[in-house]
Amino acid sequence: MRKKKNKKYKLIPFLLYHDEEMTIVQNEQVTVVLLDEKLIDFFGKYDGIYDLSFSFNDLVELYDDKADFWLEFLLKNKLASENIKKNTKINKIYFFIDSPLLIKSLKFNMQGSSTNFYINEFNYNDINMALFDSVEINDICYIVLTSFNYIAFQKLANLLREKNIIHKFVFYYNYCFYFTNYFKKEWHNPCPLCFFSHLEGSLRSEAKLNSRQSFQGLIDLIYAKTTYFNTEIILNNYKALKLINEISNDIQDLDEYRIKLIRCFNMSTYKLDYDVATHWDICDCNE
Repeated sequence: MRKKKNKKYKLIPFLLYHDEEMTIVQNEQVTVVLLDEKLIDFFGKYDGIYDLSFSFNDLVELYDDKADFWLEFLLKNKLASENIKKNTKINKIYFFIDSPLLIKSLKFNMQGSSTNFYINEFNYNDINMALFDSVEINDICYIVLTSFNYIAFQKLANLLREKNIIHKFVFYYNYCFYFTNYFKKEWHNPCPLCFFSHLEGSLRSEAKLNSRQSFQGLIDLIYAKTTYFNTEIILNNYKALKLINEISNDIQDLDEYRIKLIRCFNMSTYKLDYDVATHWDICDCNE
């Protein structure tokens, strides 16, 4: 009992359906009919909000001495999971960048930083697990891609997920640099592939809305995953400095908000937009 009291849990992102006959909760793994009125109210409390965390004491308030039973019910039926505490302090950060110009600018602008950092240049032929041999479990990988290639992006994301280290991507796409949220496999939060899938869907909708068939064809080609198709920015020192400033501002100790923050930096207007990451419906990163 004491051990459970000290643990935190979270509901797996779900949809809640009501009709006159039954209430159903559905997530990416299961569909469960809810019969218990207290449990229906419990899910109703979290319906439509981002923070799905709860404690054992929340269940005690509902069920008193039957809280153990209902916690096991939620866990065994894959409606909830343990909410593992996220590492919030940056010990070491490893940059992997495909642009010599950005590397030069980052090295200059990170001088005097209190963060231990290591900057590595790589290209698409270097993508394998050995690339990350020096990265330890509590370090952070920061991948910057000025030449976007979906196949390489996907391969990098899968390798970093398998290694279970904290990482994020910055990549150039559609005249903007996109900053994914920080992801770690054991956190079960939205992954970089979730981010790109939402982005692709948004751009696809925009293309249809504006009847931009040529751009629609471009998106289809990139998303098909069957070919190498590069979208690359031509950087100069001024543009590089603007981007490096955004990256430098991003290197701070992590909290719950910063972990889930996503950003879009327009390289034409230098406008910065931001949002929070959400799971892609058919991705398994939250399992």
